[in-house]
Amino acid sequence: MAARIPKVLKNFNVMVNGNTFAGVCESVTLPTLTIKEEDHRAGGMDGTIGIDSGMEKMTLKATFTEHNAALFGRFGLVDGAGTQFIFRGAQADDQTAQPYTVTASSALRVLAPSEATPGGKNTVEVTFTLTYYKLEINGQTVHEIDVMGMKRIINGRDVLQQMRQIIGA
Repeated sequence: MAARIPKVLKNFNVMVNGNTFAGVCESVTLPTLTIKEEDHRAGGMDGTIGIDSGMEKMTLKATFTEHNAALFGRFGLVDGAGTQFIFRGAQADDQTAQPYTVTASSALRVLAPSEATPGGKNTVEVTFTLTYYKLEINGQTVHEIDVMGMKRIINGRDVLQQMRQIIGA
């Protein structure tokens, strides 16, 4: 197999509740997806295995280069889980570009302004706690996780569908 140029993130934009932050959002750290496991070893087993017991909390971090009322005004809201966060990126090699999109519902839980200096960037790092997360690469849904709806869809397979049906959710 011949080597190829990898697709890298060439550019991106962020929208929070419909407000665009093009030119204002400096960086985004997407959530680390982690399955919470319970160790299990019983008779007849030669070792311990991990049993899936749900997912760890998902957080998304972003750094913005201005103090913005539309963003700051989402901090600590009781209905904050209704804050929509959209990350739209273009990843490309030397020849073709493809969309890379994250859609999330979140609550703004951490608002950490940097030190203010004259003539310096007036940044703020924010942390969102996610209740919904969807990752699409080139139009294909890779992950769709709805914590409150008890859905974990991986490459089109809803691994919790049978569980929801059994408990009537």
